[in-house]
Amino acid sequence: MKGIVINFRDITERIEYEEALKTSNEELKKSNGELDRFVYSVSHDLKAPLSSMLGVISLIESETTDTGITSDIQLLKKSINKLDGFINDILDYSRNARLEIKSKKYIYRIAC
Repeated sequence: MKGIVINFRDITERIEYEEALKTSNEELKKSNGELDRFVYSVSHDLKAPLSSMLGVISLIESETTDTGITSDIQLLKKSINKLDGFINDILDYSRNARLEIKSKKYIYRIAC
């Protein structure tokens, strides 16, 4: 007995899904790049004035002996440094969120 077996499957839907997925991934990569540039720009725009303020505060601090002013200057410096640390934390988070997670296998050997 001879015969022909024909088997076919319509993959149109799968191809459309794959194309949509590729398009979504490209849009996501573009958005991530824009977000990275935005975070860098904003952090730079915020950090520059803070550095300038610290410079002026250091100048005032070096030229005054008034304890009232000195204590106020310390409060200003503390607030500026806190804000600078917060900006650095945002930058670190942004960088870390983009890193690829790599797993490692650890083999533990117990000596008897």
